[in-house]
Order: sequence, then C-alpha cells, then structure tokens
Amino acid sequence: MKKKVILAFLLLSNFLHAQYEWNYVGEHGFSAGSVSYVDIELDIGGMPYVIFTDAGDNNEQKTYRFFQENWVPTGGGTNPPHLHNSLAIGANNYPLISSFGESVAELEVYFIVSIDSQTGTIVQGANYPTNSGNPITGCTMSSIMVYDNSVAYVAHGTSSNSINVWSNNNYQSTSSNWSSEQVIGGGGSLDFSYDVKLNKSATAWARANNSGKLSITLDDYGVNNDQITFDGLSDSNAVDIDVEINDNLEYFVAFKDIANGGKASVLKFDGVDTWNYLGGAGFTGSQASFIDITSDISGIPYIVYQDASAGGRLSVRKYNPINDAWEFLGQEGFTEGVGSYCKIEIDNSNRPIIAFSDGNVNNFVSVMRLEEVLTNDDNQAHLFSIAPVPANNILTIQGTQGIVKARVFDVSGRLILQKKTNGQLNISELTSGVYSIIIENKNYIETHQFVKK
Repeated sequence: MKKKVILAFLLLSNFLHAQYEWNYVGEHGFSAGSVSYVDIELDIGGMPYVIFTDAGDNNEQKTYRFFQENWVPTGGGTNPPHLHNSLAIGANNYPLISSFGESVAELEVYFIVSIDSQTGTIVQGANYPTNSGNPITGCTMSSIMVYDNSVAYVAHGTSSNSINVWSNNNYQSTSSNWSSEQVIGGGGSLDFSYDVKLNKSATAWARANNSGKLSITLDDYGVNNDQITFDGLSDSNAVDIDVEINDNLEYFVAFKDIANGGKASVLKFDGVDTWNYLGGAGFTGSQASFIDITSDISGIPYIVYQDASAGGRLSVRKYNPINDAWEFLGQEGFTEGVGSYCKIEIDNSNRPIIAFSDGNVNNFVSVMRLEEVLTNDDNQAHLFSIAPVPANNILTIQGTQGIVKARVFDVSGRLILQKKTNGQLNISELTSGVYSIIIENKNYIETHQFVKK
C-alpha cells in the first residue's frame, strides 16, 4: 500500500515522471534451441527459476536459475522428450520439478537437495509418483507440481480423460510412495489447470461431454465428501485454462473464451456459489492464447497472453477493481517478436516477471521483468548523487539534507539492503556486481545504479 501512495504522489509531482519498461533479465534467448512448455517460479528471496523443453538439446527438460547475473543449469529430467513441465518451490526453498517423459510414458518428479551458494553445484534427487511401486503411465495431459506447506502435489491427466491428483508429504525420500487422493473430471477434455493453497484446491477443466465448456471443481483436503463442481461456466469451449488461488484464498480462472471470439476472460469466485467475470467476458481486443494468471501481494490478478491484436507479441494486464477494467502494464505487445508458452509471477518488489518462448531470438527462452523507471522533468536536475562509483565498503549519498530511505536491489530484483541514513551506507557485505538503489525522502524519489567492487 505504501508503494501505491508513493506512486500516486509521483504522478502529481513536478519532480518526476513514472515510466514502465519491460527489460530482459540476464541474457535473452539463453536456451540451446527453441523451447516449449515453459514455467517460472520464484524462491523466497525472489530468485527466478525457469523450466522448459529444449529442442536444441534432444527435447530434454531443462531447469535454470539466475545465479551471479547469469542463467545457469539447475537440474532436469532424464527421459526425453519431455512435455508439460512445471515448477514449485519446496520446503528447503529449492525447486520441485515435474514433467512427462514421453519416451517412457511416465510422470517424472525431481527435487533439488542442495545448491552450493559459491559454486552453484547442485545435488538432485528423483521420486516418481507411484502406486504399489509402479510408475504412472498413460499420462495424456499436463503435469502440474504444486507445493503447499509440507506436501507436494502433482496433477496429471489420464487416458480416460479424468484428472488424478497425487500427494506426498515426504517427497525427498525416494522410497516414499505418492498417494492418489483425488480423481476429478470424468468426461473432461485434454485442457485443465490445478492449484492448491492451505489444503484448498481448485481444478479448472473443459468438460468434453458438455461441448468443452468450463467446469471448476473445489475441494478441501481432509474433509470428506466436500468436493463441489461448477459446470457450464463458459458459453462454449474453454481452452488455455489457468486457475489461481491467491494468498487471500480467493479463486480466479483465466481462459480463452471461444464463445467470445477467442478473447481472454477471467472469472472470480464469490466464495459462496457464483463465478463472476472481471472486466466483462472477452475483454481483450482480439484472440488471446497461452494465457497465464497470477496475483500480487494485495490479491490483485495479472495476466500474460499472446496478443493477436499486437501481431502475436505478448501483453500483460493488471485488473483495476475500481473501474472493473484490465489495464496494460507497459505497451500492448511489448515483446519485439511473437511470444508463446508464457508464464507470469510477481517478484518481492511487486513487479511482474515473465518467462516465454521468444520469437525475436528463434523461439529460444527469455525472461523479462517490468521495471519502474523514474525520470526527472527536463528542467529539474537530480537531487541526489552517489559516490564513489565503483564503491568498496561505503557508498555516500550526496544531497540528502537530512534522513533518507535507501533500498538496494540486485540485478534479479531482490531487495538486498534497506536502511534510513543521513548519507553513509555500509555496503561491505554485498558481493561484487551491479546494483540499483532507490533513494527517497518525504518529497522526492530517485533511482541510481552503482557497482560494488
């Protein structure tokens, strides 16, 4: 809320203009070849992890993390080709990885045991979902890995068009079997999405025996016979479905709404018995594909999608509950080329970050983040300056004329240091690299960059 107040002031101020730009995080197009089945997750510190199938390397599933300003490999599958990859962050703050190994017709689950903070060396384990000791076979749809408290969940489709959800409260023990506690969907199609928060789950799926219309099943784990399904929530086929339960236990579902020209629609559950459209049905200008939805720390939903109105480039929108409208963040169609397989998360500074197949670099994988760029009016000089650049142990903020608030972020957007100061900032514990610093007093705010030796 405080950040929103600051931004509101800036928009009215004579000192600064707030602008927003989508910038690449690290090297763009860092995969070996074109990619599909992309997913992104952030750990507790805000470090991004990305998973994808890499056509440039035998269609193997690859997981990368942003480490020391570079994208570095962080585990992966062993039985390519891999489909329907997904990520979650486990209890140890390292990723859980799932994908469907097509060559062995098995759902594969991997977990990271440890990552050396200096060298980046990883230790990886595997624990395939099992039933009486036999690996799952016949997976025909998605695999969705979700971590909640101390339990890992995997949802997958079956050859009978139902959706199975497996859980494991000891996934790091390779001898531990997964239990299948939930079966959803009989009569479902090959398009579904699953999410769980605090043992409350939502599964959104297109019911094949009801013209592919959207159905949503809600369930509370540990409560008998409480599963409830809402049928026929769309007027026709629903595809590119993505369901989201935010930290406030609010339920959203985004989908490509065929009855409304293939445009994007988003529904929100009222908590009782009704799903309501946000911003109206089919609110995008034209067809939307590869739709993904997430929420920020205030519970406000965001979506990313391939935007036919912008030549297939990606657009990101944020819902404004005041006027019941979806507003663009940055330019409509901000990517330089066509984007696909896009996923979105919100980082620790409440900024959207996306991973996608980047048509501007031969469909290799890229990651972008929305940056808030604060610029002075043409006739207004900078109030603050910093020295020395590069700095060693002490960074001096000049022009403070009293106490200011300083926030330091690394190149991945993580908040590293926050302190009130009258001009001296101890940065001796920072590692060498490039940082951004936001300096703020009660009337003014500026962003600078510096290099730590």
